[in-house]
Amino acid sequence: MSTVTPATTTVNPDSLPTVDLCHLSLSDLHSLSKCSNSSFGCYDVVIPKIDRSIFNESAGSRKQTYSRLRLALANSSTIHCRTPRRRTLASDVVDDPEQAENSQISSLLSELFQSNAEGLAPIEAENDVVLFQSNAEGPRNVFHGPSIGTLRHYDGVPPYHTRHEEPFSLVTPNIRTNLVFDRWRNLCFDRKVLAPGMVLFKNYLTLKGQVDIVNICQKGAMGPGGFYQPTNQNGDKLRLHMMCFGRNWDPVTKYEKRYRSDGSEPPPLPYEFISLAENTIRDAQWCQDKLPSMCPQICVANFYSIYGRIGLHQDCDEGSRSLIKGLPVISVSIGSSAEFFYGDCKDADELDTVLLESGDVLVFGGESRHIFHGVRKIVQDTAPDQLLQETGLIPGRLNLTLRQVA
Repeated sequence: MSTVTPATTTVNPDSLPTVDLCHLSLSDLHSLSKCSNSSFGCYDVVIPKIDRSIFNESAGSRKQTYSRLRLALANSSTIHCRTPRRRTLASDVVDDPEQAENSQISSLLSELFQSNAEGLAPIEAENDVVLFQSNAEGPRNVFHGPSIGTLRHYDGVPPYHTRHEEPFSLVTPNIRTNLVFDRWRNLCFDRKVLAPGMVLFKNYLTLKGQVDIVNICQKGAMGPGGFYQPTNQNGDKLRLHMMCFGRNWDPVTKYEKRYRSDGSEPPPLPYEFISLAENTIRDAQWCQDKLPSMCPQICVANFYSIYGRIGLHQDCDEGSRSLIKGLPVISVSIGSSAEFFYGDCKDADELDTVLLESGDVLVFGGESRHIFHGVRKIVQDTAPDQLLQETGLIPGRLNLTLRQVA
């Protein structure tokens, strides 16, 4: 049998295994103090003190806070306890590799818990266990750790890493959404209910909001995935230019293809557009409480020249879940005014018409989600002069439709 020769060189504490004291019970610490006489001496005992206001064994709580860990010299005047029995002799450590390792661990603990030690720096181990000691004023060697239920479960208390608690936030939820949107929404606007689930907001967007929308679309139009003239099922080009944000959609392949025919991918959906949709729906729900909420996944931007128009159709290419729940569609008008016609059927005699002007926002969902609608005419010279001056927008109407696909 091979014998173990003890190391004669000085042991480097960084090379020793790291012990997380938060995971040691009272009995474990006491046993550890008696593992070797060479580390603490024959008469030194580690005495952990427990905060009884936190630790309540009878109530099943296993959370222990060691308010003070100190090395107490054993003498008859200060310590009144039974002298621990020595388990091994110093010579036994030479022949027992386990005792040699225990001696090294005990030596490291003795070095860590000297009463006159300065603040301890974090010690990182391979398994990411870190020991900390506070450098603040007050008692030293104070450790606050998770429940020892990380090793064993007691009374159904889950380990710390499995607890699902909401993180503490210093700011009000959705505050960023409101700050962005409040710069776009007018303080005074008109709300018209055109049908159940269909609400028109007149003069809803401020001039700044309209300018920002034009600039965002112009920035996207200058890169890959910008405006192009799509075709219909017959191969005829539509009388509008279109681009998408977030996802790709076209009149032929719908949502099937991620890329357009030219190989380009749509730019990401701007955060401002998501904020616009969510806040508009909240305003619509004030008068239509059955209108469901939605989070847009795509924005289809259409630009109609003064000769542009689109025939009667339904927005029904989204997923079945979105259509069944009646998740609303948001339609934003910028630039020249448009004659918008809509109805429950394709009968021209039963269709209604409303004028959509720059800054108007239309919401249709719920019972009106499958409504037929289209653009009959673009009214010339109706775009706000200040909008044209600040953006250089060419004559025509820019329309955004925001939808949740699935």
